[in-house]
Amino acid sequence: MLTPILAAVAGATFLLLGYGLRLTGSLVALADTLVRVGWFSLAVAAATALVTIVALYRTAALQSAPASPPGVDRAAGLDRAREAWRTALRDKAIRPFLVQELAEEAVGGTPDRPARFTPPAFAGPDFSSPGFSGPGHGSPDAGSPRLPDTRR
Repeated sequence: MLTPILAAVAGATFLLLGYGLRLTGSLVALADTLVRVGWFSLAVAAATALVTIVALYRTAALQSAPASPPGVDRAAGLDRAREAWRTALRDKAIRPFLVQELAEEAVGGTPDRPARFTPPAFAGPDFSSPGFSGPGHGSPDAGSPRLPDTRR
């Protein structure tokens, strides 16, 4: 998947450089080489893009759903199974979990697990800063105020 893109970008770059050098009239041998390499890179990009597209279509064709045997209506059975799954998931998993969470939040949580949705302390209007104070800074010759002076 990346080969066509990378080859096309390389080809365009080589062609721009090669034709740019031809316009200036300098390094003619290098310009001719860059142009040839650029066209070759674009040919590689086209070939690999074609191979990639064919491979994608082939993979898609092989991965298509198999046909139903005659006399079996798979769509109706599949729809019934999906609906039964959704109903069971809703009634036996999601709804009981949500009811339990709402009940715990109404009483402020349980002793082993406190209420989960409490606002953080720094979210109020009285919050001004995290309380960080930077280290003291002096002149470069004064040394660090917290470390002993090791200069001789």
